[in-house]
Amino acid sequence: MDDYLGIRNRDSTGDDVIVWLYPIVDDEEVYHHPGPFDALRLKYSVLRNPVARVNQFLAAVAKFMSVFGVPGLYRLQSATLRAPEDLGVLRQDIEAMTQHWTSEVIEPGSSEALQFDH
Repeated sequence: MDDYLGIRNRDSTGDDVIVWLYPIVDDEEVYHHPGPFDALRLKYSVLRNPVARVNQFLAAVAKFMSVFGVPGLYRLQSATLRAPEDLGVLRQDIEAMTQHWTSEVIEPGSSEALQFDH
């Protein structure tokens, strides 16, 4: 996927990439950059992925924190995630977003959901 990495979807439901991984330098996503990188940004679309994929995203976040031994930063909430238990705030926001879209009669990961730009 060119310069960015991603966890690919292996079936036909939802987006082609479940979790995007963007290299970061000076707090900006970089493209065709030789590195080294300051960080890695994980991006997940609640709308473009079926609800069943949430656990895969949360597992990726927990794994990166564990392997690299660094906390995660959840920018939407300005929260520092230091342990897998801290992912609850992230899960709650994902559930709220899912409820919003289903109240609009749009099922996350459906062909209708994929029509929206992200």
